Amino acid sequence: MVLVLVARLVFGAAARPGGPDRAAFEVRRVLQVKIESSWRNLTGTATVQVPGRWLFKENRLNLKDWVRRGDPIAVELGYGQALRPEFSGYVTDVKPGAPITLSCEDAMYLLKRRAVPANCSYAAVRLPALLRAICPAGTRIAALDADLGHFRAAGGVTVAKVLEKLREQYGFVSYYRDGTLYCGQVYRRGTDAPRSAFHFQKSGPGAVLTDQLEYRDRDDLHVIVEATSHLLKGKDLKVTVGDVTALDAEKRTLNYFDLKSETELRARAQADVAKLKVTGYKGSFVTYGVPGVRHGDIAALASTEYPERNGDFFIDAVAKTFDRGGYRQDITLGSAASLYGLEK
Repeated sequence: MVLVLVARLVFGAAARPGGPDRAAFEVRRVLQVKIESSWRNLTGTATVQVPGRWLFKENRLNLKDWVRRGDPIAVELGYGQALRPEFSGYVTDVKPGAPITLSCEDAMYLLKRRAVPANCSYAAVRLPALLRAICPAGTRIAALDADLGHFRAAGGVTVAKVLEKLREQYGFVSYYRDGTLYCGQVYRRGTDAPRSAFHFQKSGPGAVLTDQLEYRDRDDLHVIVEATSHLLKGKDLKVTVGDVTALDAEKRTLNYFDLKSETELRARAQADVAKLKVTGYKGSFVTYGVPGVRHGDIAALASTEYPERNGDFFIDAVAKTFDRGGYRQDITLGSAASLYGLEK
């Protein structure tokens, strides 16, 4: 059975200073779409190409009147009549030509343009309260309920810069998902996350088409953990534990909060080294556009040739492509250790 590729771009209504607002419109002739998202990246991005001559010149439309930086855009992709929302955000750049290329960012685009209040300084503040104070009113926030202690951000910096500081100083990653800003929650739903099945010897939806996966046994893994305890008062504590003499050891970073001595920090980190050594796959694989997945979902990998390697893995990143060659997902797996609440 041959499945027909379908796409739809939805441009929301947009203000036009000095003139009437531009009405919402749709585009169904799409040449190429590339979408990248990961909890490791502050911003999800999309690049879209549309046939400029057909869309604007032949219809006697002025490109700059219809698409500008800051305009809202939604991308839907699929097969047949089944379209799936894949991206929602804002146009950040318009490159005229044949084709026209649109660069886009998710809602983090707005936080890159919003300055924090001039008096953003706290003797003590919890993470959710800080985000509510600096984000636009009405922003949906899902944040780890952590005490940051003393926190200060220079007046005039953007909210996005504050989120970067939270990652550098506390290890809290931030990203948008379905209009909600997540902070400090890598795998927000844990093992209750959506689960999709993929098979190495299967054809059709769910087939592993190609892969860059490596299957590793826990007994062969060497890990070095750089652990930090973020103290509410005083200088942060840092220790390094694990297979520190192994030349092939992988380095991981783990963050803890208010462990007040190096002895306590070292004991916690050494206990977590064992959890990081988990048998399973590392790397990425390519599959069709369905079943559609997102970072934070679970990929259940199965093989008839090596059934002992079947297992569940959190998804760290997804790169989606849509063009004349097909609709594909390049899925990067997180460590199986993520199932224990640890991150890479």
